[in-house]
Amino acid sequence: MSKRLGKLANRYAKAFLGSVGASGAGAGQTEAQAAAEGLLLIAKLWQEDPQLASVITNPIFNATERRKGLESVAKFLNLSDVTVRFLRVLFERDRIAALPEIAQVFSELADDAASVVQVSIITARQVDELERREIEGGLAAKIEGRPAYSWSVDAALLGGMIIRYRGNMIDGSLAGRLQTLEKRLAG
Repeated sequence: MSKRLGKLANRYAKAFLGSVGASGAGAGQTEAQAAAEGLLLIAKLWQEDPQLASVITNPIFNATERRKGLESVAKFLNLSDVTVRFLRVLFERDRIAALPEIAQVFSELADDAASVVQVSIITARQVDELERREIEGGLAAKIEGRPAYSWSVDAALLGGMIIRYRGNMIDGSLAGRLQTLEKRLAG
């Protein structure tokens, strides 16, 4: 993300956070976190379907029709009214092309406001529920805030796991250890 785009995304994300507030939205989520889920959903669609982005941003098409198309997609995804209004603002101010970046920054701000820490755990093999709870319990004791875990499997790790949160990475994988050993032996 360029510095200019980063500033723009940060400015719009902060403004949106101020408008949605921190009230509860159910299932342990704040309204901001629920809005972040919606923004990330439409941003993912935006990135995966270049035709959608092309039609919504193409000035050849009538602006009213493009806005209605964007709103139709948002309604189809069942986004909240406040999220649809925010998308309308982005569209009207010709900032809709920055949607993926704004959604990412907003999601991070919403999590920070709710003291939620996104924790990504990548393992070399599928981990059973008991082992997951043990790992999550150990991490929860070390991480300040409420961890939200996402698990995935990558057989290329050979063994062990990689844990990422708040810009930190703990590489406990066999592949990572072998690379470290290889560097020590080469140096």
